[in-house]
Amino acid sequence: MAPNYGKRKRGDRNYSQDSHDGSNRPSPHWPGNLNLAQQNQHHSQMQNGRGGRRRSRGGQGGNQSGSPSTGLNSQPSSTRTSPTISHAMSPPSLQTRGLPENKPPVQKRPPNPNDAPAPNPATPPKAPASEYYYQYITEELVQSWRRDQNQVIMEQAVEACREDDAMALSTMFQELLRSGLDGRISPEDAGSAIKDILSNEASIGSLDLPSVFVDSISTTLDQADRQSPKAMALIASSGVPPAVLLGELDGTELIDLGLVRGTFIRMQTRKTTGLLYRQANYNLLREETEGYSKLLTEYFTTSNSSPPTGEVVEETFLRVKALIGAFDLDVGRVIDITLDVFANLLVKHRHFFIKFLRTSSWWPTAESFDNIKWRDQGFGSLPSWASPESSQWDRWEITEEEKERLSALRQLRDAEFWDRVREVGMAAFFELDGRRITNYDAVVDQLDQKVIPEIDKAGNESYREKTVRKAEDLKWMKETRTLPPSGNPDAAQLLGFKLRFYASPARDASDTLPDNLIYLAALLIKVGFISLRDLYPHLYPHDDKMAEVQEKLMKEKAEREKLNRPGGGARNALAMAGALADDTLPSMGRPRDFTSNRGAAVKSDGATDKSGATPAKVDEEKKDELPEPTDQKISLLKSLLCIGAIPESLYMLGKFPWLPDVLPDLPEYIHRIAHHMLSKVYEPARPLRDRSSVQAAKKQVADQAGQPKGILRLADPPSRKTLRWAQLDRGDMGDGVAYRFYWDDWTDNVPICQTVNDVFQLCGTFLNYSGVKIGQDPTLLMKLTRIGKKSLSDDPSKENYARWIDLSKRLLVPALSLTKNNPGVVNEMFDLLKCFPIATRYSIYAEWYTGQISRLPDIKAAFDQARAETKDVLKRISKDNTKSMARALAKVAYASPGIVFSVAINQMEAYDNLIEVVVECARYFTYLGYDVLTWSLMSALGGRGRDRVQADGMLTSSWLKALSLFAGRVFKRYSVMSPSPILQYVTNELRLGNSTDLEVLEQIVSTMAGIPSDMTFNEAQTMAMAGGEALQAQTLLQLGDRRHQSKLSARRLMRSLTEPGLAGQLLISIAQERQTYIHHESSNAAPLKVLGNNLDKIHQVFAQYLDMLRSNLSAEEFDAAIPGVVSLISEFGIEPSIAFTISRPSIAQAIAVVDSAAESEKQSRRLSTEKAQVNGNVEVADDSTKASTDEGDKAASQNGTLTKQESSLKNEEETSSEMKDIPQVADVTSTSTPGPVVNDVPDPWHPVLKPLMQSLRPILREDFESTLSLPFYTTFWTLALHDMVVFSNTYETEIKKHVTALGKTNSDRTDLTTLGMKKKEHEKKSINEVLDRLRGEMRTQIQAYQQVRTRINKEKDHWFTGFVGKSEALCNAIIQDCFYPRILLSPLDAFYTFQMLRFLHSSGAPGFGTMRVMDRILSKQLTALMFQCTSREADNFGRFLNELLKELSTWHADRAVYEKIAYGPKRNLPGFAKKLSAGKVVEFLDFEEFRRLMFKWHGNLNNAFKACFSGGEYMHIRNAIIVLKAVHQSFPVVNFMGKSIFESVTELSESEKREDLKLAATSLLGDLKRREKAWVLPQAFRQGDTASTAQKPVSRSTSIRPETPQRDSGTTKTLNAAAAEFKPKPSNLTNGSANNAAIGKGDAEDGEIEDTKMADAEAKADVEVQLTAPNKSAESEKPASDQVDEAEDKLSAPAVIQSAPPHTPHRDRRPKAFLLDQISTGRHHLNLQPTAFRTCCQVVQIHILHHAVCQTDPETDLETVIWIIPIQDKMAVDRVRKISAGLKDLVI
Repeated sequence: MAPNYGKRKRGDRNYSQDSHDGSNRPSPHWPGNLNLAQQNQHHSQMQNGRGGRRRSRGGQGGNQSGSPSTGLNSQPSSTRTSPTISHAMSPPSLQTRGLPENKPPVQKRPPNPNDAPAPNPATPPKAPASEYYYQYITEELVQSWRRDQNQVIMEQAVEACREDDAMALSTMFQELLRSGLDGRISPEDAGSAIKDILSNEASIGSLDLPSVFVDSISTTLDQADRQSPKAMALIASSGVPPAVLLGELDGTELIDLGLVRGTFIRMQTRKTTGLLYRQANYNLLREETEGYSKLLTEYFTTSNSSPPTGEVVEETFLRVKALIGAFDLDVGRVIDITLDVFANLLVKHRHFFIKFLRTSSWWPTAESFDNIKWRDQGFGSLPSWASPESSQWDRWEITEEEKERLSALRQLRDAEFWDRVREVGMAAFFELDGRRITNYDAVVDQLDQKVIPEIDKAGNESYREKTVRKAEDLKWMKETRTLPPSGNPDAAQLLGFKLRFYASPARDASDTLPDNLIYLAALLIKVGFISLRDLYPHLYPHDDKMAEVQEKLMKEKAEREKLNRPGGGARNALAMAGALADDTLPSMGRPRDFTSNRGAAVKSDGATDKSGATPAKVDEEKKDELPEPTDQKISLLKSLLCIGAIPESLYMLGKFPWLPDVLPDLPEYIHRIAHHMLSKVYEPARPLRDRSSVQAAKKQVADQAGQPKGILRLADPPSRKTLRWAQLDRGDMGDGVAYRFYWDDWTDNVPICQTVNDVFQLCGTFLNYSGVKIGQDPTLLMKLTRIGKKSLSDDPSKENYARWIDLSKRLLVPALSLTKNNPGVVNEMFDLLKCFPIATRYSIYAEWYTGQISRLPDIKAAFDQARAETKDVLKRISKDNTKSMARALAKVAYASPGIVFSVAINQMEAYDNLIEVVVECARYFTYLGYDVLTWSLMSALGGRGRDRVQADGMLTSSWLKALSLFAGRVFKRYSVMSPSPILQYVTNELRLGNSTDLEVLEQIVSTMAGIPSDMTFNEAQTMAMAGGEALQAQTLLQLGDRRHQSKLSARRLMRSLTEPGLAGQLLISIAQERQTYIHHESSNAAPLKVLGNNLDKIHQVFAQYLDMLRSNLSAEEFDAAIPGVVSLISEFGIEPSIAFTISRPSIAQAIAVVDSAAESEKQSRRLSTEKAQVNGNVEVADDSTKASTDEGDKAASQNGTLTKQESSLKNEEETSSEMKDIPQVADVTSTSTPGPVVNDVPDPWHPVLKPLMQSLRPILREDFESTLSLPFYTTFWTLALHDMVVFSNTYETEIKKHVTALGKTNSDRTDLTTLGMKKKEHEKKSINEVLDRLRGEMRTQIQAYQQVRTRINKEKDHWFTGFVGKSEALCNAIIQDCFYPRILLSPLDAFYTFQMLRFLHSSGAPGFGTMRVMDRILSKQLTALMFQCTSREADNFGRFLNELLKELSTWHADRAVYEKIAYGPKRNLPGFAKKLSAGKVVEFLDFEEFRRLMFKWHGNLNNAFKACFSGGEYMHIRNAIIVLKAVHQSFPVVNFMGKSIFESVTELSESEKREDLKLAATSLLGDLKRREKAWVLPQAFRQGDTASTAQKPVSRSTSIRPETPQRDSGTTKTLNAAAAEFKPKPSNLTNGSANNAAIGKGDAEDGEIEDTKMADAEAKADVEVQLTAPNKSAESEKPASDQVDEAEDKLSAPAVIQSAPPHTPHRDRRPKAFLLDQISTGRHHLNLQPTAFRTCCQVVQIHILHHAVCQTDPETDLETVIWIIPIQDKMAVDRVRKISAGLKDLVI
């Protein structure tokens, strides 16, 4: 129904648009007033871009297209035209309130040319002509002007048309107009000339000449000129069609020219008002719906029935226009309905509606600007299939050729884009899909100009919105250097009105924002139909309210985090319930509350309540309680990110950067774009990229009907159904349906990284919006790590490493905290981190957990969550649920291992029983977790502000102990963990003077290497440690050493030390700290007790660590890791004692290698000599000799001995009637290795030691060689205990133990299963292997011992030859530089020092005074010596004194023993010589003088102990107790000394306030009490100094005191028989000696171990491993004369007893049994006591040993063998020889 323009319900009224009178009253919104209603009318005219037209005129006005630079692309304008609307007039464009306008004024429709023109008003007087410059109509041309002589101007006009010079033509028309009006030529002539130009065919070109002429009229003529008759005549003569004039001139100009009536403007306004604002007669939606129904039907029918080709959409739009015209539909309403239908059919028919909008006249045109040149990327956001200018217009999908073209363009765009990012950073993202200004510098001044508003006739500003929009455009161009985005503001306003409704109070509670409306808005912004800046003001909430939104979302986030924490969720329903009602109580009727509530409910039915609220008010309150509107900005932001509209998305993110922090799902949209950006760079780093079959679906088992048996039929799985939607892609969730985003071209403006450099630009710009939240997308994080690994492998430069380290530190590694239980990405990250050094990795961890990154809100929240979960697991963990809790703890540790370990370490420091559990829980950690665990340990150990020792200063703090124990356990348990960083940390701390962290090293070595640090050896174990490795290993097992069980972990520990070069550094650091500890500033105020204990601790760890190195490194590896002894002393300042301790095994190895080479050379020479003798017909032994030799060899084989040794021993017995305890140089020179010969004199120094001595000479003090022999110094420090003595009885004891174990294993029949028998065989095999090693090792030790003894016997004659007359200085130097430093090192070194002292004396080393050295050791300086010792050193010193006093006690007990050992068998030992002459002894210290000297030494000891006990100083008392406890078996011996010491110790035990000293004194009292019965009188200990005392003949008594002195015949003084001295304690003295058998029984009753029984047990083991011990009953009958035999061997050298031969199963034991039986017979024949019988057994062993040794070295004599054999029963050597001579036949 056509509208009736004549009807009006109300009188005419004027609106603000009718006259610009400044009225600000808003007019009602009329959709027809929008540009959309008039867009079609001037759409075709807008294609002709002409400049210079005024905006005041109807039509387009202004320059809309600009003049883009040549060669630059601009968005093409549509060339399609639309039919004009058949109205007489069109209203001017009205601007909607609050909506910026960027469209030109709507073109006015020209009036009907048939209308009669209105009469012209009176012509105003013409102004005087102004000066005008004529370029073409010159004066010459005017003078000669005729109608037929205007060819000149015609030619110029034709030339201008050919060149398309609009400016020249416009100038010609203006000059003709002015000439006609000014009277230069007649108006008719001027009009005729213009007509000729317009009608000339040669003038037809691309220019619209009538339009140019009309433009000239508008610009040249003012109002007076237009009202002049000349103007009318001129225009009439020009022949310009009136339609052109009516269409292009505005109303005022038309009235002035008389073309229309004067009421034209008023009538235009009235018609516009009637057309647009007559609501009662307009066809709205609520009235006649036929047109809109047909419109909807058209949309739905066409979109569902026809493919979206270009032809279909064009015809559809024509039909829509026809509907608009036929039903007079509101254009605004039409587009409104179009958008609604589009929103509902968005996913399914997106192609149709996008093409429909593009072909419609509603599509925005590209706006250009004067003098601005720009360029775009060559393609836009609108797909090519939706562009009418594209060849893809008739398609809805692009072809492959088009794809390739677009791909090439995008690749060029991407390369330029990332270069642009490097220039301007984040601003480059805002230039995507934009038109970048290329001449920005040239037009910057133009952009700075202020926009001048348009002023109407009344002086008011008109079109304010346009002015504002133009100002915004200029600001946009200046800030972004791009042209403003195109868009239809009216369409954006319509869409905004829809969005506003869903946030307005006018909505109902059920009115919620449709998601498809947001999706539509995002799509329209993406394709450029609308602009975000036009839609943004309509979005809810307003920017002013976004702070409240942020606060609300932050609270919701905090609530979510709280609920996710353990125990932070909703409480248990049962806990929240109230107390249950008691069902046993009787019912009390209806509750009162129910009645009151019921009354209240009834009362509420009334008209009003108490507050007076009416039902109407209640409804209003309900209306006010509408639900909170949907946040449209957040929803639109997600849709924009989803569709790839990056600039618009970044604009919103820039305004509200906190959105990713409070919206948990927003980073997912950002990550989707990042995935596409990384796709190209990630492809080469993708694993298995060449194996497409990995992603292929596996075939499924199909129906087996009719299938042969054994053949399985497989079929392809059903294809997965894919659906489109407007959200992010989602894979198959188990329902067989996968969802994809509907817009395939969302990536067209997403730049792709071309190189790794672009990846860093991406991480530094776009990914900053997500930051560490990339951890929420494990796939993205994994891609970045794989790209990093590939980049580092391709480019290992420092610059590349530096940037990846920085990226890992600030982004990649911290992002792990936001991952959830994903060990895959954690392992990928650690693969990247492994490329960095340990220090770099730890700096990354430190930044992660303690740096600025840790204070980020996301990281802090993740840490709090991990901390809460860790505590929850640890408080529920126990030994019963370790496995399940370990998994739970590992899951927490995947993302934030440092937090888990921090909590666990804190709890372990407080509760050390958690250590084992946590170590077990660590089994499920990742490699990154183990690495972070090591860093966490270092951080905890290096934490400042905590005391590392307890208040007393001695004991380590409990937290440090717990950490050390945990470190040792965890490093041993998990082989993937390397202790290198911890060891490096300990090394660095030692360099800084902090020794408390040695606790960590001690625990690591103890746990991983199995070597404890607190081993204490008793006497037997000390002897065993003098053996080889096999014997030492068996001995260490008894002390808790588990190095044999920790070989794998020990090897790992050694790799951790050797690979980074820490082995030597750490050892040297410990040695240096041992020396410098007491000199630290922190040690100045520490008590001596603390210093001593800590120093012992350092040395203890040093010995443990050195033992570990020596046990697990070969000599070559050790020497490669540790500097030599010279370097240690000179370069590192290590004390010589420690330096030699470190290098001693290496020196021994070097000596062994040289000796082995020399021995091989000797053997080769011997073989060559024997071969020469055979060739020379040398006679061989006769058959009888050979037979006897063979028979002897056979007997030796049966008895486990060697015949050569026996024969040698026999020859030695025949030639010598007296045994030689101490072998002389002449006895061993034949077995020595020949050294280098100089002038036919063999060099006594070993080839290895000689260069060592030369190297030591310059680093020792200058006067060193003037006081001490450098060769002796070198030899002393290079030898070890096993070089001085080999205790074969320890081997025999150990062999016997294993033989017994073997017997038990053989007789064990508890498990006869196959598995049990295999286990039994394995045990037997292990025992036999140990036995074989022990037996073979003993022989090896003996050979090595003999080689060393041969060498030092050769050297001893040259040690002190140059110190004649310097005995005092030599003695002091030996004690100061050799004995005392080594005594204090260890028990083994103390025992070695004693053995060296014995050797120096017994070997008769020239120039060595044994008596002087002993006197200096046992001097009055003992008090000072004990004071300066630590507790460990005091114990070592006590051990040495004990060995020395025991030895001297044997000398003191018998004159014969003393003279034989002190003087030597040949009375040539200088050790106790009083006078020497030419190196020979002139006078010895006699026995009584020695006893008095011994008394003096005991007195010095007594005085030293008394001084220490009475001084009150802690170190004195403690060390004195330690030393006295070590020597209490040998001191005190004199009764008054014992009483004095006993009283002092008793006083200490009673009155001492220091508990440790009091306890030690109490323990010492028991030892002294048990020895009290053995104390003797001074007279019994030594004879007085009376000169008249006659010396008695030597007695056979073995008393420790001389026989009772007799009264001299000349003395008349009588003795007092009642004196106490003549009433000795009941010690059963017999013939001047104590009856030890008698006192032994009493001592045993007091708890003392009976010495005789111990001797019996030792002898029993020495005779035969499997023999039964002799009858003990006979041992108590031991005669006193046997004490001589026991005493004589006290000074015998440390000895070797040959062990039983290796076990062979087929050995015949009868000869040995027969031999022992003969020995037993010989015992009775010789009337031997049990002690002598045991000695006989040892004699057999001596001969067997001698025979074995002679096979290796035939020149070894029997004396050497006897010298090295310790005779357990202590018989004199002549006694042994006597028995040996009587049994020699039995032995053979």
